[in-house]
Amino acid sequence: MEVNAGLFALVNYSMADAGITTWDSKHFYNLWRPIVGIRQRASGNSADLNWLPLEAPENGASDSSTSEFSFYVSGHATFGLAIFEVLRRFYETDDIPFEFQSDEYNGKTMDSITRRARPARTRRYRSFTQAETENFLSRIYLGVHWRID
Repeated sequence: MEVNAGLFALVNYSMADAGITTWDSKHFYNLWRPIVGIRQRASGNSADLNWLPLEAPENGASDSSTSEFSFYVSGHATFGLAIFEVLRRFYETDDIPFEFQSDEYNGKTMDSITRRARPARTRRYRSFTQAETENFLSRIYLGVHWRID
C-alpha cells in the first residue's frame, strides 16, 4: 500500500508541475489552434471557412470544443508524458503491456447523437512509450493541435 501511495504521489506531483509549465508556455507563446489557421489561410494555403476539428459536435452546430486558449504546448500530451515518464522510472522499464478502456467506450456510456450505448472498446499497449505516443498524436488527429506541439 505504501508503494502505491508513493507512486500516486509522484504521478500527482509530476502532473501538477506539467500543468504549471504547460499553461505558462501557452500564455507566453500564444499560438493559434488549427481551426484559426485553417479558416484564416495560414502558410499560403487556401482558407476553408467551414473546417471543424473532429472533436467538434457531430451536428456541426458549434466549434465550442476547441479551447479558447493557445494550443502550444498541448496540456493533454504534457500530462501524458509526465505520467508515463514517472511510470518508466518507477518500474525501471518501458516494456510493460497494459490495457485501457475509456469511459466513452465502456459499453454503458450513451452516444449523444444516436442515444444508444457506445460499444465497449479496450485498447492494448505493449509499452508506456506506445501509449504516450498515441496520447500525443490523438490531439493532432482530433484537429485541436499542430504536429509541432
